[in-house]
Amino acid sequence: MISYLVLQLKFLFLGLAEKLGPKKEKAPAVPSPRLRYRVHGSTEPYGYIEVGRLSWESIEKILANLNRPIDGFENILDFGCGTGRVLRNVINGDQTNLLGIDIDSAAIRWCQKYLHGARFEHIDPNPPTDFNSESFDLIFSISVFTHLDERRQNQWLEEMCRLLQPGGILIASVHGEHHRELHSRELDMMSGFVFNDSNRRFFKKDGLPQFYQDAHHTKQYVLKNWSRFFTIIDYVERGIVDHHDAVVLTKKLSN
Repeated sequence: MISYLVLQLKFLFLGLAEKLGPKKEKAPAVPSPRLRYRVHGSTEPYGYIEVGRLSWESIEKILANLNRPIDGFENILDFGCGTGRVLRNVINGDQTNLLGIDIDSAAIRWCQKYLHGARFEHIDPNPPTDFNSESFDLIFSISVFTHLDERRQNQWLEEMCRLLQPGGILIASVHGEHHRELHSRELDMMSGFVFNDSNRRFFKKDGLPQFYQDAHHTKQYVLKNWSRFFTIIDYVERGIVDHHDAVVLTKKLSN
């Protein structure tokens, strides 16, 4: 509780300092310290911007390896966009149909106010969404399946499959072996999937719902279980910012 209260005070004083301090010319818009912490795990603005940029570069690299350059996609969805730190890097491109969705209404309001050139919509925590089937030819999801339990994970995989066009691509990040080694996490991964629930209800530091916790996958688990929903094109270890593993998926062909 004490660390939670200290963090809230930090958000307050940093926010006031940024609001009252001198404005840097041509500096990119960044959300409040509270929202930065929620999506980045830190209040530091440069790292927030840089990780978003590098995440998008990682996605572009994966697509280039598939000979699917970004200008070949027409309808792009960022599932779990948060404050748009990844999608903002796409806005200056040629794509006109860019959509970011998230359960965090505060993050979506910030995106709608400051990030122009894409649409942002708030969604319910549970699928389905209101979008038509096969609406998108590219979906990416960074740091979403890294926080969902197995039931919610499967529900959202099914929904992403519904939304993806035939021949479309879904790229999703997961906590793989490198992440566990980097953070010295010793988890029993015999089942291939571990969900750590902090059991925090009222003093959860990120301010997100209680179900949003910490999930870990093995490559073998993903290949076996996610193939129920998709054809798996690739599993790229350390594929997102040399940190998260990237799962590259496409819609299964009908028999």
